Amino acid sequence: MLSKVLPHRRRGSAGSAQSGSTMGSVRSAGSGSETEKYFTILNGIEEDIDAANDDVDDLGVIHETLLSTADGTRSEAIARQRDQKTAQINNHIVRLRGELNAVEQMNRNTVQNPSEEATRRSRHAVLARKLMDVLDKYRRLERESQKQYRQRMEKHIRIVMPDATDDEVREAVGNEAARSVFAMDVMSSYRSKVARRMLRDVENRDKDIHEIESTIKNIMRWTYFGRVVSVIDVRLGSQARADSMEANGVVSDDD
Repeated sequence: MLSKVLPHRRRGSAGSAQSGSTMGSVRSAGSGSETEKYFTILNGIEEDIDAANDDVDDLGVIHETLLSTADGTRSEAIARQRDQKTAQINNHIVRLRGELNAVEQMNRNTVQNPSEEATRRSRHAVLARKLMDVLDKYRRLERESQKQYRQRMEKHIRIVMPDATDDEVREAVGNEAARSVFAMDVMSSYRSKVARRMLRDVENRDKDIHEIESTIKNIMRWTYFGRVVSVIDVRLGSQARADSMEANGVVSDDD
């Protein structure tokens, strides 16, 4: 049934090779076979979450490289790498979010014995929390990078306007009209080549800050999804375990 919900994971999923040995104990007809497929597919999802986590680490390295690069042409090339990596991470997260949602919906709509339902929901909750951890890490990275890009803008503005107050610098960073005044000061105070480089860097960092803000908003929305799914599965999984204990005549310590 799950292979119908996620057909592209039916064959060759990232976790299929390793899960064959670990899931051998559940090989049997009927529900056992479906259970094996379920965990094989979820193993693949977990490996893709790990890959997304590695991509976030790679993005952090790209941010650091960009912030330490003064050459304008090279900075633009690195910025393109950053944008490509960001798009890759976002696409992975959207897909993984959709897959975990599909699994959660299938768990809701599938009749299972209480023990199996508890096991399935517990595994799904682990992955939802794991994806949420990646999202939290991604959000922290983007927020810190945004702060560093803003500091770089402020540094250039202070070079050109050394007598500017903190409020004036913040205004130049956050206000396009104020930044046009900064641009005129740059052109009148520096040689044209240096001026163009500084202006381009400030404008590029301003663009970076706005793009990162958009990314952070998406991350916050995705993180909300992760917390909701995790809470739902924890609650339903606990109920399923309680039902399984009751069916087997086990008395809970809470009774």
